[in-house]
Amino acid sequence: MSIYDVKIKWSNSLQGRFCWFLAHRESKKQLCIVRFSVLCLKYVAWDDICVLQVSGMRIYTSGEVEAVNGTDVRLKCTFESSSPININLVVISWTFRPLGPGREESVFHFQQRPYPPVEGIFRKRIVWAGDVMGRDASIIIREVKFTYNGTYICQVKNPPDVHGSVGQIKLRVVTTGQHVLFSKIFWIFLLLITAVKSGPQRCKTDTVFECKNPIYQMILKLYQCFLLFFV
Repeated sequence: MSIYDVKIKWSNSLQGRFCWFLAHRESKKQLCIVRFSVLCLKYVAWDDICVLQVSGMRIYTSGEVEAVNGTDVRLKCTFESSSPININLVVISWTFRPLGPGREESVFHFQQRPYPPVEGIFRKRIVWAGDVMGRDASIIIREVKFTYNGTYICQVKNPPDVHGSVGQIKLRVVTTGQHVLFSKIFWIFLLLITAVKSGPQRCKTDTVFECKNPIYQMILKLYQCFLLFFV
């Protein structure tokens, strides 16, 4: 195949800067568009157009996570790379951006082995929970605190894939999960009903809501109030 006309054009996009090579093939007068970028490396061919496109690292996270104060939470981050995974070259970094004013803080670093933080608010709180060859860059934060509310940024580099998107997780630390509170109240309520029904003044009706036992009626009213204000 001989090429008699080549034009080069640069263009910018949200994914980065691209270089377009426009080449006319003399044989069939077809236009061949070659697109090169520092982000990816893929080749797609059609009858009239051929495209060389480069795509970098792709990061996947859960987006938003809720954790109860004082418990451990897993921040899941997985990735895909167009290059073979090399555990000796992969670099993983986690950073933290607080909700309020304050600078970003390093949370975790991996380069051939895990490097938990040795200072700052995350000292002795970060555990490596990933698997590089399994394309998993997850970490665990132990005994979360309210000061951990904010955005966690996961970034992975696998040379030559050193550019691409980053993953973000918004962590919300709460006093207790509402579903946990509801579950506890429900089981306490159920146990009290069982005790009343099987006690000396047990109900004589088949339907529990027809029970006239004053203790049961008081429990029922309290439960209805709970449903009204908390559910």
